Amino acid sequence: MKKLYTFHSSRFLILGFEIFVTVFSSILASIIFIQKIIDIQVQVVYAILLVTILNSIGFVLFKTHITVLRYTSYRDIFKVFISLTCTYFVIVSFSNLLKSQYPSIFLSNFILIFSYFFNLFFIILYRLIVRYIISINVLNSETRPEKRIALIGTDYQSIITKHYLDYERAQYKYKIVAYFTKDTSLVNKTIEGSPVYHIQTLATMLDVINIDTLILVAEKGYGLFTKSAQEICEVKGIHFIESQRLKNWLSINEKSQIQSKQLNIEQLLQRPPIQLDINKIKTEITNKIILVSGAAGSIGSELCRQIIKYNPEKIILLDQAESPLFDIENELKYKFNRIKSYIADISDKERILGIFHQESPNIVFHAAAYKHVPLMELHPYEAIKTNFNGSRIMADTAILANCEKFIFVSTDKAVNPTNVMGATKRAAELYVQCLNHRSDHKTKFITTRFGNVLGSNGSVIPVFKNQIESGGPIKVTHPDITRFFMTIPEACQLVLEAGSYGNGGEIYVFDMGEAIKIVDLAKNMIRLYGLEEGKDISIEYIGLRPGEKLYEELLADEENTMPTHHSKILIGKNVQHNFKDIEEKVSKILYCFEENKSPQDLVQSLKNLIPEYISNNSEFSILDK
Repeated sequence: MKKLYTFHSSRFLILGFEIFVTVFSSILASIIFIQKIIDIQVQVVYAILLVTILNSIGFVLFKTHITVLRYTSYRDIFKVFISLTCTYFVIVSFSNLLKSQYPSIFLSNFILIFSYFFNLFFIILYRLIVRYIISINVLNSETRPEKRIALIGTDYQSIITKHYLDYERAQYKYKIVAYFTKDTSLVNKTIEGSPVYHIQTLATMLDVINIDTLILVAEKGYGLFTKSAQEICEVKGIHFIESQRLKNWLSINEKSQIQSKQLNIEQLLQRPPIQLDINKIKTEITNKIILVSGAAGSIGSELCRQIIKYNPEKIILLDQAESPLFDIENELKYKFNRIKSYIADISDKERILGIFHQESPNIVFHAAAYKHVPLMELHPYEAIKTNFNGSRIMADTAILANCEKFIFVSTDKAVNPTNVMGATKRAAELYVQCLNHRSDHKTKFITTRFGNVLGSNGSVIPVFKNQIESGGPIKVTHPDITRFFMTIPEACQLVLEAGSYGNGGEIYVFDMGEAIKIVDLAKNMIRLYGLEEGKDISIEYIGLRPGEKLYEELLADEENTMPTHHSKILIGKNVQHNFKDIEEKVSKILYCFEENKSPQDLVQSLKNLIPEYISNNSEFSILDK
């Protein structure tokens, strides 16, 4: 049906079909009045031929055949009506004047009148059927969900808006499901099949009609209801659009429907994607039991997708998010059936011990973590509980289970951290590196560190995408803020590569090129959507968030960079740390955590372990004084 929708019938095909309808209508009318088809004389055939020729001339003169059938409008129908009416008027007139002289070439008036009505009915009917079938099938063939819309206003502008959305853009799945009006005489009636409700019942009816968007189309008289409608929509999570933004919203929705499929994440990197050799990875993973924590997250789920390509003996999915874990498990089972899922909190020591004892994994990819900087700045207890203590429990348990390797997924925010999230990840880095230098176990601890991941849950790309599709503005924290970026597949390749080549103690990082300005990323996304900055979408600066810094780093000052087998992969070799010193400071963090000390005490314990941790734009900056 999509191919049919893009196919346009030629004008000659339309003209030929309408001539056929004329012949059929004339024959049908003749049969009705002559009763038996065998009684139709040759003279009648001549008369039908004359009617057909004159109607054909009428179609050509009135240009009824040059219309696009799928967009048949009332104007097109009226044009057909005028064409047939004029043609049959001429035929009937000539019939009455000349029938006595040329009886063999004219039908009776009754037959002509019925032929006229049959002709008009069938031509209009087939046009409407074609438009309906194509629009409905294209609509149903789309995988996008239907966008249900209600309009405030019942004036002429509202009707035009409904026609525009229902017919001209049916392929984008807009559907007008209701009107709201202040005109009590229209309440409980319908407009083209859509019910009309009083504007004062808006709050109640929105729960009933289940809409995505409410559009204020009415130009006058609804000012008193606008603020109330906005507040109601905000509470119910419904998109509210005023009339002055309607044109922009329609433009954004149309272009985003077209462009969003073409939005290539790699186009935003401003560098060629990094490709790695998979042979070593395959050797390392094949026939091994692999455990992935945070398996339902953006990185964890992509890790699982890539790992199953190398035929492990079994893959263990561990996450505390029930629904996402269910989704990734079902997705993977279509391709790989040796999967076991566990809903578990990595900070639950007994639960983690039980899982490792039952499954005995060979390799652990630890990707579970809280990652949102502003949120963790408000909740340092939760950041320490998961990012540090949870990682500590996972690492200690890996030693007890005699795992071969433990690959820790870290972040560039752990380098000279300015926020709680980065500090907890740095604390975990220090802990697993110190574990690697102990001689009482065989587990190798390897750290991977990368920048922001394009397209991951909650990252800047989906945030900007939603803002663009809502009509803007795009909200950027600072005009000079920069970040290193990589794609989800690149991030996962780094983790797998580290697991394959790492001998323990390394911090693997990508050479991700130059840091990208966030504002440039926003402008690039606007361009890729086919829009224009300042005209279609504006950019608004909102200031740095708590704990956020302008520039990220991949290596701390004390770390030395060493090359590897791949030109785009570097190793940051940490200086040796005294494990007993680290252990004492870790004990202080755990004491504050277990005793549920104040946020200031918790953060201070992190700063004692990580002297380079200087808070930025945060309530904890006072601790640095």
